[in-house]
Amino acid sequence: MRFLVDYNCVYMFFGVEHILPFVLIAIHKFQGSFESQLKQAEDYLSKVKRVFGEMNLAGLPSSYFIILGLPKVKLNESKTGILGYEPTTFEDDMSAIRFGLEECDPNFLNLNMLRFMPGSIAADIPGHPAYSCVRPSGEKPITAGYFLPRAAKHYGYQVSQNHGVYQLCGSMSRNQPTTVAMNAQRVYDTLCSTTKLINAKIDAGGKATTLFLDKHLLAVGLVERDEKGRYAIAPLEGFVGL
Repeated sequence: MRFLVDYNCVYMFFGVEHILPFVLIAIHKFQGSFESQLKQAEDYLSKVKRVFGEMNLAGLPSSYFIILGLPKVKLNESKTGILGYEPTTFEDDMSAIRFGLEECDPNFLNLNMLRFMPGSIAADIPGHPAYSCVRPSGEKPITAGYFLPRAAKHYGYQVSQNHGVYQLCGSMSRNQPTTVAMNAQRVYDTLCSTTKLINAKIDAGGKATTLFLDKHLLAVGLVERDEKGRYAIAPLEGFVGL
């Protein structure tokens, strides 16, 4: 890590994705038997915290990456088997964000939303046990036709037009298939809650974590940042039609 610092590494990207064991198991973050995956998922928080601590100690700028709207497993009482799957909640995602800001203290925070790209496991496998509960097509796969208006119309694909506020979660086209766990209000609430955490950390004398945002959101005044690095976000109505 010190080698990277000495040679002017801009930042180290860390694809945390989530921190809840039930989510990590659902997305197959780890390999091995179910018991092994559960053990790895339960140990994950301490490992993530240690890695970010070492990056901070070395002076290596860090980026904490989270995916919003993932699925999670429902386990039996003994945690020996999977009963089913369900979408993550606002509280689930905020716990991952709060852990990152308070325990990892990153230089950058990247909040992405689960989106479905043809060629990925999340999009391609019919009846996928985990992703079907958050996929706009349900048990059916998401093909390239979802990205082509003429094909979508011909095959009757239900392609919703993403609200402009979704751009707070990275560059996203209007017809990009996204997780049904998220909606405009939840995206907005998540970002507002996140900026409150960042602002509070700054007010307490902590690091001014930078959100990865499209620059045009700052240019048009929908997101503002003061000289200390504190954020302010325009009302949800301001993102309509963006």
